[in-house]
Amino acid sequence: MPHFPQEREIIRLQVRNRLAEIEASIYRDRQPITGWETVITGECRDVEQMPQGGWTPFEIVTKSGERTGALKRPIASHYRQRVLSTQWGWFDRSQWFRAMVTVPESMKGWPVVALLEPGAEALCYVNGVPTQGLDPNRSEVILTSCAEGGETYEIAIEASATPNAFDDDPIRLFKTPFLAVKDTLAWDFFWDIKVGQELIEALPEGTEKHRLADLVERSVKMVNLNSVSTIDRYHAELKTARDAYLDGRKQFEKSIDSGRVINVGHSHIDTAWLWAIRETRKKSSRTFSTVLKYMDQYPHYTYTQGQPQLYAWIEEHYPEIFEGIKKRIADGRWEANGASWVEQDSNVAGAEAIVRQYLYGRRYFQNVLGSEADVAWLPDAFGFPVTMPQILAKAGVRAFGTTKINWSQYNRFPYHTFRWRGLDGTEIFAFMPPGHYNGIVNASNARMIWNAYLQKDISGEILNTYGHGDGGGGPTQEMLENLSRLEEFSILPKMEVGNIGPHVDEAVSGVDWEQFPVYNEELLP
Repeated sequence: MPHFPQEREIIRLQVRNRLAEIEASIYRDRQPITGWETVITGECRDVEQMPQGGWTPFEIVTKSGERTGALKRPIASHYRQRVLSTQWGWFDRSQWFRAMVTVPESMKGWPVVALLEPGAEALCYVNGVPTQGLDPNRSEVILTSCAEGGETYEIAIEASATPNAFDDDPIRLFKTPFLAVKDTLAWDFFWDIKVGQELIEALPEGTEKHRLADLVERSVKMVNLNSVSTIDRYHAELKTARDAYLDGRKQFEKSIDSGRVINVGHSHIDTAWLWAIRETRKKSSRTFSTVLKYMDQYPHYTYTQGQPQLYAWIEEHYPEIFEGIKKRIADGRWEANGASWVEQDSNVAGAEAIVRQYLYGRRYFQNVLGSEADVAWLPDAFGFPVTMPQILAKAGVRAFGTTKINWSQYNRFPYHTFRWRGLDGTEIFAFMPPGHYNGIVNASNARMIWNAYLQKDISGEILNTYGHGDGGGGPTQEMLENLSRLEEFSILPKMEVGNIGPHVDEAVSGVDWEQFPVYNEELLP
């Protein structure tokens, strides 16, 4: 075991570099997907079906120095060796791409994926079915978990070059798409070590930090990276190293009651912000299809989504996705909650308009989705009048949650869980998680959330809603892989999965109502 900080830093860098080598081995036997066609359907397009005609060839760069197929401009020489891509797009343009891909016999018996980076928010169809979204946070589309060899898939992509909060460039770059084998053993070991390494960096100086660092170092160095090209040998070493790591990890799994962080998959989507409402309908389809796809891959994944307006658009335009949502609601893994029709402004709107939000919102939740939806969840709204507790209570809402009251650079709100008392004396349970509503899952964030929580003396758990919003696609594979591993460590607050409704139940159960502090004013940052 190293004794000096300089030694520990060298080992950290060694682990980092070895981890990069293992990551590079996850997608192997890559083959460029060729034979692409495209259709430009126009600007300012709403939801549309896959075009039946008008397809023309679309050449995507697959070799250094080739010219692009769209605008026929050469790739700069200094850029050529780093990223190969083809330009497309224009302001608010919708464009479709498609290709047929056949799995070679050499991939038989392995998981096979398509790696797709169209350079914009997009919805991927496989054999005519909307399968998942594509965005800067995800590119992997699983075609089969065990290839037979010789099967053929039609891949179609509906992409929008719509300016958004993060990128106003109308010219997009479609990177070379690949068909590849996904090495799940390398994938699993990569995430084991990556999460362990991030936990080491998050922990304060102490015995457990150094014991974990020693375990990570010993485990990762059991893999001879020169054996990557010899699959059987490489896999044998990966398995031995992973078994050793998981066995060593048990020493950190003893039960310690240090509080609980309840992690809820989430993707806040503004119905109208920096884009037209028509684009929100498509953003919803991309995010919701991705959630459903990941639920198939991660049995522990739970997710919450409010705003019946989004569901209504999916019900009208994407029936396959809507049926998948209803199935997951019935399974208890997709929580349809939030109570209001959209996440409404409550400062400018009058009381009657706010009442209608909850009347129509809860009616849709109950009649269409079979959900009681009795928690008002308004994470991205900036303020709430003191009449809200009375309105919510009369609407059948039992709890209220938000986050942005904590965003003030001048004022620190005194509570994270409290009784919010209205003008007429009505009280409702209120909660404001200290993290961001588009949160993440990693060791540092878990410690930050728990350390920031102000009512530990009353309630032993706090909420973490994680996932990218506004077209970012919700939770990522990284977040889900992190969560499944951080649940095993007791040197953090206990990491659990859950949903907002059950969190409210747990927060108020066994606690005298009078113990919660009272706030009897409007809620403003």
